[in-house]
Amino acid sequence: MTNVYIMSGLPGAGKSHLVREMAKTLLDEGKRGVVVSTDFFWYSGLFSLDVYFDELTSVDFGEYNFVPEKLPMAHPECMRAFCDILKSREDLKEDYTIIVDNTGINTCEIAPYYLVAQAFETDVKIIRVEAELPVCLGRQTHEVPEHIIIEMHNTFTEMVEHPWQPGVSMPKQHMPWWVCESLERV
Repeated sequence: MTNVYIMSGLPGAGKSHLVREMAKTLLDEGKRGVVVSTDFFWYSGLFSLDVYFDELTSVDFGEYNFVPEKLPMAHPECMRAFCDILKSREDLKEDYTIIVDNTGINTCEIAPYYLVAQAFETDVKIIRVEAELPVCLGRQTHEVPEHIIIEMHNTFTEMVEHPWQPGVSMPKQHMPWWVCESLERV
């Protein structure tokens, strides 16, 4: 079966580090897969937004040059790469992993990937990566202004119980709007 993991966390939380560790572990187990990331848009040595597990450590990504004004171009390119990978998989039942390594701190950022993955009948999971705010501020490499990360942190930390999986908590931002409204009334 094709597995899709959607990363969720603040800039600097350690998502990309965890992705590399996941890819290495899966590769060591003989499994194949690919990482799709908007971050790849900013590396001079990469010409695509998808990197196969075995390339994560062997390819020179080149210099990282984040240009915030190009974000409106980068995110659709990342979604396009994700869709292309799913469409190109001849057998989605084959053991294969796709990791989406973007910030993904709210429903608007996660839902498109989640819904496309579901449409292709993959096993899709959201992986929430947390770190203390000072840690995120200290190690983020995307030149995101501090006040924006603080704002992201304040909305990201609110958790609610998952309506269909009792005992499982998830960020309120990952819930569909109609579930959020019903939970707020309770």
